Amino acid sequence: MPRRRRQPKKKPFKSLLRVLPALGMNYPCTGYLLHRPRRDESVVMVLEKTGLIPTGKGKAATCSAELVDQALAEMFALGLHPDIKIHLTAQNGGLLEFLSALKKAVPWAQNLGESVFIELCERLVAARMVYRETSDKSWELNRCSTAMSIDQMYKDIRGLWNIAEFELYEIMGGYEEEDDAKGPSNTMDDTMDVEMTDAPPIALEGDVEEENIREGVRQMNIMNRANPRSYWYRSEDA
Repeated sequence: MPRRRRQPKKKPFKSLLRVLPALGMNYPCTGYLLHRPRRDESVVMVLEKTGLIPTGKGKAATCSAELVDQALAEMFALGLHPDIKIHLTAQNGGLLEFLSALKKAVPWAQNLGESVFIELCERLVAARMVYRETSDKSWELNRCSTAMSIDQMYKDIRGLWNIAEFELYEIMGGYEEEDDAKGPSNTMDDTMDVEMTDAPPIALEGDVEEENIREGVRQMNIMNRANPRSYWYRSEDA
């Protein structure tokens, strides 16, 4: 009787949500933060490589969460530095250019692909905003360092955090380029950055000026929406 071939053991999924700060954050219900599990794993690998997540056995998850919380809080605080914040309002700037500049200024993010970093920032802010819009006034009291840093950044730039730019980036394939380039291995050493400046310009119907669009977004009432998860995560399934 022929011997049955033993199936190779599957590697355990390295959960990013397991080490992210939870107080004052409302993460997606999918079990992972980014739109594909392997993108979560790429962030975990970087955090391990830079020492923000202890790799030794027996290390408490709370220890990891505290280190990651501090690192993320410092990252969003750095976004308010004048040399980085200026990218939001520069002539050829915007939210994506702002996040690109922020990535270059964050030491532990150097091994992350640019699209992964952009999505990481988007989803972390989304997690905070969903919590704020679905909780009572306690959202101002019960919050981790990351949540406090996001609150300060959002208060300072407010309408310039325009989710329409993320939607456009996704439509253009920004979140897919690195996945397609790396294939299933998803190794860190060959991470390919996505430069938005190389993307072809998109014509806006009716010749509407970009500044008018930005001003309209600034004046939108984003609070008390019927389904904040659908808005911030841009998906009913999040």
